[in-house]
Amino acid sequence: MKHMKMKVIVSILAMCTLGNIANAGIITGGDYGGSDLILSDGDILSGNFTNVNDFLISAGSTVFLDQGISFSIFANSININGTLNGNGAGFLGGENGHNGASGSGPGAGEGGLHGYNISASGGGGAGGYGVGGNSGQAVSRVSSPLFATGGAAYMNELNSFPQQGSGGGGAGNHSCCNPGLGGIGGNGGGSISIVSSGFINVLGTISVAGFDGNQGVAGNYSVSGGGAGSGGGIFLDGILNISGLLDVSGGNGADFLNSNVYSSSGYGQGGGGGAAGLIKLSGMDFDITNMAFNISGGTGGVSHTQTTLNSTGGQQGYLFQDTQTYVSEQVQVPEPSTLAIFALGMIGLASRRFKKQ
Repeated sequence: MKHMKMKVIVSILAMCTLGNIANAGIITGGDYGGSDLILSDGDILSGNFTNVNDFLISAGSTVFLDQGISFSIFANSININGTLNGNGAGFLGGENGHNGASGSGPGAGEGGLHGYNISASGGGGAGGYGVGGNSGQAVSRVSSPLFATGGAAYMNELNSFPQQGSGGGGAGNHSCCNPGLGGIGGNGGGSISIVSSGFINVLGTISVAGFDGNQGVAGNYSVSGGGAGSGGGIFLDGILNISGLLDVSGGNGADFLNSNVYSSSGYGQGGGGGAAGLIKLSGMDFDITNMAFNISGGTGGVSHTQTTLNSTGGQQGYLFQDTQTYVSEQVQVPEPSTLAIFALGMIGLASRRFKKQ
């Protein structure tokens, strides 16, 4: 069994500025001058952190990422015993409207088109530079319209670097009497890059999942759901000791919402699912045998029964590992034969000194 020495933190003191301890609130990146960074429950990390000594998220604590800002840290040691939560912290999902707005980001889901008897849903967001999902088709009184599609994952996981997930497309609004509002698209997951000259211990959770699409607000007719955001990216480089969870899953497309007035009309569509993102592991593999990970794409939303096909889900993401087996430095112990030869030599030396006397 592999063992390692863990630093025991005896007490936690509060500080308002850069230093050994950070108060709850937004913690801004910068050069920490070799100080520790010990986070409190509810803290929000924003930007790039360099020259950190020990980085700690205690068990039972959840630390978040600032919206739309990638997080990176360079530290001597990393200990994540609680949760580092970057879910939905990437590119924003699209708003609803007469025509729904596409999400933001390089692989954004397409916004839905408005329709008289149908309002198309938004497509799912894509992972990284993958292709965003398309919205459904908005055509008056069509019983079998085209359905919204999920997003595509990273096109080349080997040459890609983790980045923020893209946002899902917003659904178009229904335009008939007492129109309903389409669902808003889900945000993409955040981006986390952790580099350490020592151990990266993850006993808790690192998550940058995409948000689900949102359901609309029904009027006289059923309305369509928003597309989901895609998962973000996680990059870990150091001596890896991971028994927790790494999550870059895509969000689920929202289901259509039926109307209490004309429940058989409207042909509301579900939103497309978001693609999952990318996990990249680099450095030394100390022990990752019990590591759990989630690279699942999100599911497509359920559509009205008069829409013959439900929307599709997002693609599965990738786990890419480029690590070497960690070998600890050990003190060399002499072999028994070496000890025997040394003992005989000492006996011989003592014998010579005795004869001279």
